Amino acid sequence: MGTKILIDSIGAAELAQAEWGENKAFCEYCQVATLCSLASLALAVPEVMSAVRTLIGQPDESKRESEGVR
Repeated sequence: MGTKILIDSIGAAELAQAEWGENKAFCEYCQVATLCSLASLALAVPEVMSAVRTLIGQPDESKRESEGVR
């Protein structure tokens, strides 16, 4: 999921750059789509980091704190 969101965000940014290069303006739809893609990426980062830590066998800090483990 994290990889897909990253690719979508990169694609949206590239499309916005192309739109600006051709028209020197952004369409409203493109602005909303780019903003949503970047917001999704920002919201997914903590979950992706937790999943990566789990996959490589490191304990998740947020779970340790909630369980009172030091």
